[in-house]
Parts: sequence; C-alpha cells; structure tokens
Amino acid sequence: MGELVPKFLPLDSVNFAAATWIIWKARCRRNFHIDPMPPMQVARWIMNFSREIRAAISKHSLNCAPREKWVAWLPPAHNNIKLNTDGSVLQQNGHAATGGLVRNSKGEWIAGFSINVGICSVFEVELWGVKEGLRLACRKGLNSIELDIDSSAAVALLRDRYNADHPQSFLLK
Repeated sequence: MGELVPKFLPLDSVNFAAATWIIWKARCRRNFHIDPMPPMQVARWIMNFSREIRAAISKHSLNCAPREKWVAWLPPAHNNIKLNTDGSVLQQNGHAATGGLVRNSKGEWIAGFSINVGICSVFEVELWGVKEGLRLACRKGLNSIELDIDSSAAVALLRDRYNADHPQSFLLK
C-alpha cells in the first residue's frame, strides 16, 4: 500500500501527514477486522483527506505573510522616566520570568530587575513585570513614570484597573 502513495501525490508535509494518518487508520481497520479496505481505496482516501486539509488551511490563513515592523525605544517626556517590562513563558513547562528596566529621558539606565515568577500564563507574567517594575520605581522614589509594555491585554486591564472581578486583579493592587 505504501508504494502507491508516491505515484498519486507529491511528497510534502500535508500529503505525508494525511498518508500517515490514513494508512494508520486503514491498518487498524484491517487488524481489528473492521471492513478492511483495498489499497486503491486507501490511496483515494489519502488524496481526499489531503485535499480537505489544504482547503481548511486556505480558508483559515487569509494573510499569514510576516509583516515587518520597525521597533525603537522612544524616550519619555523631559523629566519623566520610562519603565519597560517584558515577560516570557517556556512553552514546554509553563515556567515564567519577567524583567524590566527604568531609563531617564536621555535613555540612561537608572535601575533594572528580573524575577522568576514560577508557572503562569503569558498574560500573568506580563502583569507581574508591571507590578515588580512599579515597585522598583517606588522604592527608588521615582515619579512621573511612563510604562511601556507589549501586551495589549495587559494594557486593557491596566486601563480598567478598578475591575475587581478580573481573575488577575490581585496583581494590580
């Protein structure tokens, strides 16, 4: 049966995945005596399944082209300071860490921090970064703080900081 597949389909990741799955299903049907299929029927099943996968992919990936975006640090207003924070979560185990730094309007480093947060979501680690960064600024007696973070969800929650019903509102106190 495996020798039939290359004759009908070019080898690519979609066809390989479809063929692997369908051949496995056909093998299980044969082994468990559930309506075994002839090899040509399996080959047609593979081609149809591959077409279905491609159709699903094309429907849901309207514009997946990477967009280039220039990113640069913008200084805060004169006599203000800027707090930049960011967090990350390891996909394998959920371990998270965050860090940040405080700079003056000339871009000069004032203070910085990094902490291991434990296991949490990306959203939560972004909020931890904001909380720890603001604590650091307060300990240093810094005022007129401009906050710069890349999480739009965290920004939305910070703007609505009095929403005590939000599950992560404890991080905003």
